Amino acid sequence: MRHEEGEIEQANAYGMPAVARWRALPIEHKLHWLLRLGVIGCFIGHGAYGLLTKEAWVPYFGVVDIDHAWAYRLMPWIGVMDIGLGLTMVVVPLPIVLLHLTIWGLWTAALRPLSGDSVWECVERAGNYGVPLSFLALVGVPCSWRGWFAPVWPSAMSPLTVDRTRMMHWILRVTTFLLLLGHGALGAFNSKPALTAHYASLGLQNVGVGGLSLTQVVGGLEIVLAVAVLVAPLPSLLIGICLWKMGTETLFMTSGSLPFEWIERAGSYMAPLALYYLVATQNCSKRPHRIERVRRNTRCKRDQGPSSAWY
Repeated sequence: MRHEEGEIEQANAYGMPAVARWRALPIEHKLHWLLRLGVIGCFIGHGAYGLLTKEAWVPYFGVVDIDHAWAYRLMPWIGVMDIGLGLTMVVVPLPIVLLHLTIWGLWTAALRPLSGDSVWECVERAGNYGVPLSFLALVGVPCSWRGWFAPVWPSAMSPLTVDRTRMMHWILRVTTFLLLLGHGALGAFNSKPALTAHYASLGLQNVGVGGLSLTQVVGGLEIVLAVAVLVAPLPSLLIGICLWKMGTETLFMTSGSLPFEWIERAGSYMAPLALYYLVATQNCSKRPHRIERVRRNTRCKRDQGPSSAWY
């Protein structure tokens, strides 16, 4: 954090606007901040519902034979742990916390189908475990036990290698695919009542297309978007998905839920946005090679022109 603050202060000295400072950051720094924000939001949002003793969590404790009374006793402690780790990532980003959230995020997502919910509930929460996994791939897996507790500051990060870039690309690509597929399937195949309530909060409860409800139509659209990301993750598509997720998740609040629902899903916004920057940077790095190849081909044709005319 101190290293990054030094960079920001230096940029302020030159009077650079915030957008210009962001654009000037190396890709490693951009990815660091985006993924870090996704991890922080997931921890704090999830932890807040632990402190509030969310009733919907009770069946998840039953998976490991914890009864109703003990579930309510343990929820606040889980909330304190999550919020504490989220605040730790705000102040000191640690690899051990990323490892914890990757495993914890996958486990809490898996509790849903294990307790009787649809398997798509686990798939839809891919941002909770895919984003910290991608962050861990960005900073690198420590080679020693001590390294797991060493802070990973943006300014101390080494440039992305080809292998790390490829690994992050596929983690974020699959994560974005899964979170869209899971959310879409809950609407298209399960007609999830909570999603129907979201659209009803906007007065769209009676809207349908060809005999399908709006919940099913939107779910089908999200499945199409998921496949599109897997086939061709275009930068404009990824920006659109990020904005779509940020917008549709606000329906939690219009339907009466607390803002923590939106905050908890920060990974669902940061996964496509981080992938956008990764893809856009890769495209920019390839462009000079394409231009040089075109110039080389043009020179070859120009050199061959007189020779062929001569003969």
